[in-house]
Amino acid sequence: MGSPDAWTVVALVAGAIGGGVVTWLLGRSRGDATVAALRAELEAERRFAAERREQAARADLFLGQLATLADTHRDLSTRTQHLVDALRSPVVRGEWGEMQLRRVCELARMHEHVDYVLQRGTPGDGALRPDLTVQLPGRRAIVVDAKAPMQAWLDAMEAPDDETRTDALREHARHVREHITRLGAKSYWAQFEDAPRFVVLFLPGESLFAAALQHDATLVEYGMSRQVVLASPTTLLALLRAVGDGWEREAAHRNAEVAVAQGRELHHRLELFAGHLDEVRRGIERAVDGYNRAAGALEHRVLPQARRLGELTGAGDGSTPEVTAVEGTLRGGSGG
Repeated sequence: MGSPDAWTVVALVAGAIGGGVVTWLLGRSRGDATVAALRAELEAERRFAAERREQAARADLFLGQLATLADTHRDLSTRTQHLVDALRSPVVRGEWGEMQLRRVCELARMHEHVDYVLQRGTPGDGALRPDLTVQLPGRRAIVVDAKAPMQAWLDAMEAPDDETRTDALREHARHVREHITRLGAKSYWAQFEDAPRFVVLFLPGESLFAAALQHDATLVEYGMSRQVVLASPTTLLALLRAVGDGWEREAAHRNAEVAVAQGRELHHRLELFAGHLDEVRRGIERAVDGYNRAAGALEHRVLPQARRLGELTGAGDGSTPEVTAVEGTLRGGSGG
């Protein structure tokens, strides 16, 4: 072969240089892609770590709330147990029932010693002592007894399982029925002359009322057959509100009666006053009539003679004042 010319050498050199540049450019492009991929992976890892930290913080907060809830539950359980233990005492149960009665009366906008009386004994016999006596219009009263049985219901609240709880609630319903029987036999309506023919058995808790009816749905009818009305705080409040409405209607009726009586009295006094005024009118008319007669006599009989006498004696100028009569009639008279 002959030696290449100058242009061939130049072409070969340029090709070599171009191939190196292309190779370098390709290598750099691959490196940039790798770096971008690494950056994306690192960013994803950072986001994942942040989410893990946030989840850990939420988990710590949730665990703290669970711990607070557990403490609250333990405190509530302790307080509930203390309340249950306290309610097992007859004295505490009586105080709680009296407090509930007072609260219901306050919600019904009643006033003690005015609308109701707590712990009023029966006349002549201290054996029967109702917890509440509510005054009714017409000098009557409602007798309320709050000595409700609670022992079986408290046992149900402490029952370890559903079966034991159900048995205790059935026992609670039976105790309520027995108490209705005893309360009906007391015949409060025979002890109070102003009492209606029934007594209210107050269960100082909605749960007590609901549990008894759940396991003995005939308690209300049975109580009515014994002149005993079974009442929870809600139903007693409704009853007392009805009593309050009765008092309002009684007050309105009394006010109407007073207004009628005062109206009659006012009418009678107006009649008397009108009679006196008519007498005054008649007196004025008589006075006017007498004046007119006197004026006529003066004008026709006296003054003409006086004028002639004046002319004869030269006394005066011969003129005399004229006397005019009063004309018209008063209102209320025959003319008016």
